[in-house]
Amino acid sequence: MQRIMGKLPTIPEYYKEFIDSSVDLDQTPKQCCPFHKEDTPSFSYSRDKGVWRCFGGCHCGGDLIELHRKNYKLCTRKEAEKSLCELYGVLMRKTKTAEIDRELVRDNVVEDNVVRLKALLLANCIERWLELDYVMSKYPVEILDIKDLVSKWEGGRTQQSV
Repeated sequence: MQRIMGKLPTIPEYYKEFIDSSVDLDQTPKQCCPFHKEDTPSFSYSRDKGVWRCFGGCHCGGDLIELHRKNYKLCTRKEAEKSLCELYGVLMRKTKTAEIDRELVRDNVVEDNVVRLKALLLANCIERWLELDYVMSKYPVEILDIKDLVSKWEGGRTQQSV
């Protein structure tokens, strides 16, 4: 497990320094995405949540590390974290733990994952895939919306096979 020691910039600070120095995301959180060509703003920054998202061609988003990963075209989150820390002179310390970190599996987490997998399996045509993509592009993703899609599609499949 790694712990970051020091201060990394905020998303607006990083954006201004490495992506577009003329943009202040705190003042204008919606911009044209710097990662693909477009005419209308699809890049959005949420100060309250501390995340960014492209609702246009990229369909990606996340925290500062994900922004750096996308900006520098790095393959992994770990690689982006290391690069970002080096860029800002921030130390990454490995912390020793006596026990292995284990996430307890809760029934609702398992159920939610099953619903997501069912949705992926049932999105077997372009119309369904676009519906699922729309639901998944909302932040935060609502599992109830995915459950509704799965119910709708399972009902449709049952009716077709009768």
